Amino acid sequence: MDVEVLCPFCGFNGKTVTRWGNNFCKCPDYKEKLYNKYATGVSGEKNKIGCVYLADEPMIFKDRMEQDVEMFGESAEIS
Repeated sequence: MDVEVLCPFCGFNGKTVTRWGNNFCKCPDYKEKLYNKYATGVSGEKNKIGCVYLADEPMIFKDRMEQDVEMFGESAEIS
């Protein structure tokens, strides 16, 4: 599945691929894990550039929460 990547770490703006159902992909340049969400908010629907997923925020794992909050501020906290 195509993923639109807008990397918050390095600013990469482009596409990558992942398998259907994956929760994350990696930035092609920075290699950091990014959270996959539906590009249009609807499962399986493609956005205007043909991507099913949008990855524009860090993938937050519970054991890394403290580091992510330090880097990205309160917006990194899970709601």
